[in-house]
Amino acid sequence: MPNVLTTDIVIAADEGMIEYAVRQHFPDLPVATGPATYARNYLEKLIQVPFRLPSLGYAETRIYVTLLLVLNECGEASETFQKLVGLARDVLRRPWKGPGLDRETIAKALGSVPDEVERALELAGRIAPILADGARGNPRQIKRFINTMMLRLAIAEERGFRDELNMSVLAKIMLAERFAPELYDAMARGSANTGVSEDLGVLEAAVLQKADDIEVKSAKGKPNPSYS
Repeated sequence: MPNVLTTDIVIAADEGMIEYAVRQHFPDLPVATGPATYARNYLEKLIQVPFRLPSLGYAETRIYVTLLLVLNECGEASETFQKLVGLARDVLRRPWKGPGLDRETIAKALGSVPDEVERALELAGRIAPILADGARGNPRQIKRFINTMMLRLAIAEERGFRDELNMSVLAKIMLAERFAPELYDAMARGSANTGVSEDLGVLEAAVLQKADDIEVKSAKGKPNPSYS
């Protein structure tokens, strides 16, 4: 029997887009043949071993955002970033176990928690839950969000008011812009003349009041319905 030369080819693609392209290219084909659509059958003939990347969960999103923030501040060649990447790889082997990439783990691995890592951890902890849900665990959309935030900070630096910006506040406003556009538009219109949004102030006061109520109820030993 003659030897058969085989070549493994890795194709990174969006299944939905390929199926759409097949339907558009062959519009006269029936919708389905048997239990599967023609588009699905076409794709399965091309791909013998499918592997679907899982969406990022909260823990993975928090680690990813932390790494992106440290990368932007320190650079890829920095010792801090390289050590953090190695530590993140170990943590991500089983992200559902342990506390994840927390301060104690980092301090034990690096000897201390550098200021830039501390800032990244704090911000990632604040925005990761919304990013994980809003971006549906899509790493590309998460990275676009961080890149856009870094661009706005760079623009603020060039215009001379970078020191006046709180990165956490900027991130929250950008989350509203991305996932709650009507709220963002209302805040933008309200702050057009003064630079201060009354709507945002009301929301922050409501959140702080809710947090105070939770602390009081916990101190009295009563169950908190929000977590039941």
